[in-house]
Amino acid sequence: MTASDPLPGDDNVSPCRLCGEPARHAFNRVILERHDTPYWECSSCGSLQTSPPHWLEEAYAFRGVHIDVEQASRGVRNWICLAHYLRAYGVTRERCLDFGGSSGLLTRLMRDSGFDFYCFDPYEMPRYADYFSVGELQPNEYSVITAFEVFEHFPDPRSDLGRVLQLGADLVVFTTLPYAGQGPDWDYLVPASGQHVFFYTEKALERFGRQFGYTLRKTRAFHLYVRDDGAFAQAGHCVVEIPPASVGALLGATCWDSAATKQDTQYVRDRFLAEIRSGAGKA
Repeated sequence: MTASDPLPGDDNVSPCRLCGEPARHAFNRVILERHDTPYWECSSCGSLQTSPPHWLEEAYAFRGVHIDVEQASRGVRNWICLAHYLRAYGVTRERCLDFGGSSGLLTRLMRDSGFDFYCFDPYEMPRYADYFSVGELQPNEYSVITAFEVFEHFPDPRSDLGRVLQLGADLVVFTTLPYAGQGPDWDYLVPASGQHVFFYTEKALERFGRQFGYTLRKTRAFHLYVRDDGAFAQAGHCVVEIPPASVGALLGATCWDSAATKQDTQYVRDRFLAEIRSGAGKA
């Protein structure tokens, strides 16, 4: 039996796609204005989930951000907070990955701020970081992984979230709104887009992380998976303050000809010119 198979003898029960335990029917919503879809609540880990999402190809066929108009402002907010948090945790030149990095805006801003960031997104070309994107992921290649508003998109979280944690980063920084019994009118379901398909309780996140040697911690801005024996094992123990004056300093140091930006500019210029000369950049 797979996570997509109904449990025999009970149409109101379906296996949880994270922990495999029985999940009971909670309510229905209409997804993409055409798919009447049951949502299920797990009796063990408590997570909420759609039925197996057969509509994902359709959902991702729409170009652009559409109803997610906060994507740009969220990226700037995450950059400001993340730069301060990572410096407070002692991250300097460690290799970092933004998993599900979309346009690459966060990767670009973090590189401008002096961090060695790369972007991975199977659904979108990271146009702000095209020369700093990766198409394949290898274990133990990145010390820090970020995943902002990504986990709720995983159709098979046992496999998909497991894939992220199996990469072996010492620190995983992420955001997702935890499920805590919200009803069918919960804004985070976003059934019109069809892309949010799994909603974790904090208990579920904690349990799942422990299977891979991670402890779940919360900060004011993020959730953290901290590897118990990793280089940043103390991350999240202390409050990281971000004074307003430091935000201006970060903007000033990043957006106007920073040393990191100059270094990347030279790299991408040389690479781009090499592609022109070889003809590799032609459509």
